Amino acid sequence: MHVVNNFATRFALVAAIIGGVNLPTLATAQTDEAIEATRHVNIAGRQRMLSQRISLAACLYRSGSNDVRYREMLSGAYSLFSASHNALINGDTEMGLSPEEIPSVLAIMGQVNERFDALSPLVSAVLDGDEGSAEMMIRLDASGLEFLTIMNKAVNRIASDYGEALEDLPLIHSITIDVAGRQRMLSQKSAKEFCLIDSGVDVVGNRENLLGTTTIFTNTLNALIHGFPGLVMPPPDAAVLAKLQEVEAAWLVPSSVLMRVANGGEITDTDRRIISGQIENVLVLMNQAVGMYELGN
Repeated sequence: MHVVNNFATRFALVAAIIGGVNLPTLATAQTDEAIEATRHVNIAGRQRMLSQRISLAACLYRSGSNDVRYREMLSGAYSLFSASHNALINGDTEMGLSPEEIPSVLAIMGQVNERFDALSPLVSAVLDGDEGSAEMMIRLDASGLEFLTIMNKAVNRIASDYGEALEDLPLIHSITIDVAGRQRMLSQKSAKEFCLIDSGVDVVGNRENLLGTTTIFTNTLNALIHGFPGLVMPPPDAAVLAKLQEVEAAWLVPSSVLMRVANGGEITDTDRRIISGQIENVLVLMNQAVGMYELGN
């Protein structure tokens, strides 16, 4: 089976499959396998977010005079990250996951293991006493981005393979969960890039990264709200639409700050308060929206 690695490839794949047929919404006959598959895509997608949340927490920990809140944020993100990594491979009853059995998914998760093993010692070093030096922050961010790359491939593989394997899980539904789930990661990545700029780390490069991250979040949110033929299904019901509109409202102010900083604007104390507080709200709301796409909810 072909791995769906980017928007252009996904568009071509889905368009070829559904042709001129009206886009499906939620499947009506929901088997346990389909319900679990959507949960699998959701949790795998959350790992992408956690990879960036870990880097964000480390950056905030250093720039915030080693504030204990950010150490707890780092510890919590890593604990969930580690538990979810194990659950995706070996199963976990509390998370509602069975052990993974699809060979192609197990193969890509083997590659994920390698990046997880590289990231873990860096997180442990910070939690065990490293005070978040600039060098450690740069290394942790680089490792987190490497993990994000391979985890993105894994989520794409999971979404496409489960969507193709299960008749009552339309491919576009699993891909929509993937796309919606990626928004959580983008919220954390944008805040991380803001923090790195504020900390003087590769300011030019991170301004460019921030511009791209913020733009992708805004464009994808618009696609989720209105639908994008052949790629993202429109909201399946009024509740999902309302939640996405909540995200849109919550994103309005922080995104304007992020875009101004990305385009060279100086960072103010007001900007720092907005990003540290309101991005968290965006994440919470977006996580709720993704959960609403799961079958069985």
